[in-house]
Amino acid sequence: MDYFFAHENFRKGQKEFSDKVFNIIKQRKQLFVEAPTGSGKTASVLSPALSYAVKNNLKVVFLTSRHTQHEIAIKTAEKLNEKLTRKIIIADIIGKKNMCALPLISKSNDFFNICKTLRENEKCEYYNNTRKDKGLSLKAKNFLKLLYQKNVNSSKKIKELSEKEFLCPYEIAMKKVEDADLIIADYNQIFNPKIRKIFLSKLKKDVSELIIIADEAHNLPERIRNTINSRLSKFILQRAIKEAEEYYNKNNDYKEVVESLKKIELNLQRFSQAFEEEDIIERISLLNVIKNSLIDIEDIDDFKYKLEVIAEETRLEEKPSFLSSITNFLEEWNNEEESFLRMIIKKQDDYAFVIKALDASIISKKIINESYSFIAVSATLKPSEMFAKILGAEDYEILKVKSPFEEKNRLDIIITNTTTKYNERGQETYKKYAENIQEAIKNIPGNIIIFFPSYNLIEKITYYIENTHGKKVLFEKKSLTSEEKKALLEQFKENSNNGSVLFAVVSGSFGEGVDLPGDYLKAVIVVGLPFEQPDLETKKLIEYYDKKFFQGWNYGYLYPAFNKIFQNAGRLIRTENDRGVVLYIDYRYAWEKYKNILDEEHKTIICSTEKNNQNYFGKVIKQFYEKK
Repeated sequence: MDYFFAHENFRKGQKEFSDKVFNIIKQRKQLFVEAPTGSGKTASVLSPALSYAVKNNLKVVFLTSRHTQHEIAIKTAEKLNEKLTRKIIIADIIGKKNMCALPLISKSNDFFNICKTLRENEKCEYYNNTRKDKGLSLKAKNFLKLLYQKNVNSSKKIKELSEKEFLCPYEIAMKKVEDADLIIADYNQIFNPKIRKIFLSKLKKDVSELIIIADEAHNLPERIRNTINSRLSKFILQRAIKEAEEYYNKNNDYKEVVESLKKIELNLQRFSQAFEEEDIIERISLLNVIKNSLIDIEDIDDFKYKLEVIAEETRLEEKPSFLSSITNFLEEWNNEEESFLRMIIKKQDDYAFVIKALDASIISKKIINESYSFIAVSATLKPSEMFAKILGAEDYEILKVKSPFEEKNRLDIIITNTTTKYNERGQETYKKYAENIQEAIKNIPGNIIIFFPSYNLIEKITYYIENTHGKKVLFEKKSLTSEEKKALLEQFKENSNNGSVLFAVVSGSFGEGVDLPGDYLKAVIVVGLPFEQPDLETKKLIEYYDKKFFQGWNYGYLYPAFNKIFQNAGRLIRTENDRGVVLYIDYRYAWEKYKNILDEEHKTIICSTEKNNQNYFGKVIKQFYEKK
């Protein structure tokens, strides 16, 4: 074996997985890996990647969308260090906003601009204490030495210790990046063009010298598309006018900006009336409205310059600038790339003009293909070929890792007596769902999570569910904070002996990234299919993928929905000793195409809803749990 492995022994299938990663890196190619829960994907990818990188003067950048995954990567690298003569240096980076020691600024929507202004004007005490003459201050250098001596790698711990010393946590963490062999970071560090430029300058490496690993890569296309996502709303304009007026009243200058903004607001209000609630906007038409609204201002570039002069003054007062939001919007809107959605969203007399990328590859293609090697890993990279194409990979291979868990430990059942199809919803449908759910709860010992397509359906269906089962009932609410999510999860786990039922949504806080091994979770129920009524953005995405790949419906609608379902079902079996049931309630799951997609993940059976039938689902569930 040409590489060291982090653990003493390989799990089932893990050596073949690691060997493949090592060979792909040697060939400077790309690999898209579908690796189910329990396959040990972090060790299987990091061990060969780091072994190769250390020998060949490369850096490994491990990207993930979840902070919890950072800890797993750190522990894996630390375990590998026990076997290496030349120890791996680890740097852990979370978003700059999350590392900021100034709580009020870190919560601002204009954080990055405020941070830049305070730094450039020497108004941030933490930054001033950390940097000196384009390098680190003596205090910061001594502090960094201490971190190395105590082997402090976690960004969370670095932030905590830095704040106590009144040093900038982000600058300290980024200094570690220069020496690191392994950098654990968020997707944005590589795939956000503005952040990447700073990040690579700190690395002192070109992209061609990086082995990039994208963990939970099913999230990557949408995350990349969201890096180009800007809006101009009535609210932003009104706040911008107020900001410009305050500046004019203090300085008696830039009156033309105030007058132009007021005219822009008036003309955009009139302009918006010609469109539907969601409608496509031509790039040049909006620019013409703004250009024709300017008073005593030469052109849009001159307008943007004057907005930024005032915005700079606002940020010096540690306030977010709405004028800066307009500048950013105009820069994005003026992009002539065809793969952008430009639209208006209206609600009563309110409006917002939005621009969003439809094609992730306009950013990812260059990075992926120029990197030394690129590895994308996820339990739900289905189909892997789709993700490779969407991200623009050119020289790639695909690996599907088998689950190390016994098939018999999980029972997947389809119930076909109802549906969440829009044209079939109603009281009778909701009652059938309620009956099915009640019967399942009655026969499942322990904790259950029930995933619904929407909060609205939770309300409509649970109205008919009688709490006769004795289990504690919990409800996910919209926009949970991390603290609220953690508290709800603890309540759910505390009642595992008697059993809890958590009503949640497919795309909510508990759909992925939640680990509930053993008795903490005994069953997952998926209510309906999470096919939302396609909005304009989804329709345009389907249209774009159809034009580019001839797979519009599959790539833009069908597979994204099923990957959410697989994430939900994946909460269930987390260790080799776990056993449980996944229940899919909707007759569409029995359709040949949909059932084939499910069966690729885990073999399903269709059960009866007739109580006198030998194949009655309640009876089948009960028998499964009674088997030892």
